[in-house]
Amino acid sequence: MKLLQNPLIKMAGICVILYFALFSNKHNPQSLSNRLSGEKLKHNFVEIEEKGRFIASNVKAAKSYAKIKESKPEEQKTEPVITETMKVVNYGAGKDKVVCGSEVEVFLSLNSDSVRNIALKPSAKFVIGSKENWLLEKHILGMKVAGVREIRIPKGFKTEDPELKRFQQENNVELFYQIVLKAITKAPEANSTLNCE
Repeated sequence: MKLLQNPLIKMAGICVILYFALFSNKHNPQSLSNRLSGEKLKHNFVEIEEKGRFIASNVKAAKSYAKIKESKPEEQKTEPVITETMKVVNYGAGKDKVVCGSEVEVFLSLNSDSVRNIALKPSAKFVIGSKENWLLEKHILGMKVAGVREIRIPKGFKTEDPELKRFQQENNVELFYQIVLKAITKAPEANSTLNCE
């Protein structure tokens, strides 16, 4: 037993095992000596390199396909987006214009081509950029006092405004808002966080 614990005996045993593993049985193609031959190793490295290139080209092709897919989403059958249009009737007077954060007072009427004043608000107040009624706020931007604008709302226009939705259902025609800017009641605060994008 003490003989096996001697480091020289252990080294000699390992050398004998390596000799038989590497140099005996050379005629067997599955032997360790044939598997670790220089020629076989070179062939294996070339094969690994070719497989690596193949995988890299597939990954590159998949990434370019994904980019194309992102930039051109599959065409789906979607309804066309119906948007409102705005017409300036009168530019107004003065040098002050409505900007993001302005508080304004407007005369507001909702009409159709056949019925005037479906809804009338002689003194509606808005803070531009608060998004309480973004459809109107975004078209008030840039107005001057006494300016007049019309916003055409086509049939089928999608809105979150419950009042406008109700009028659309009741009338089933193209509607338009007429906005007259009565006053800019307050200029925007310097530290305003309102967003008019």
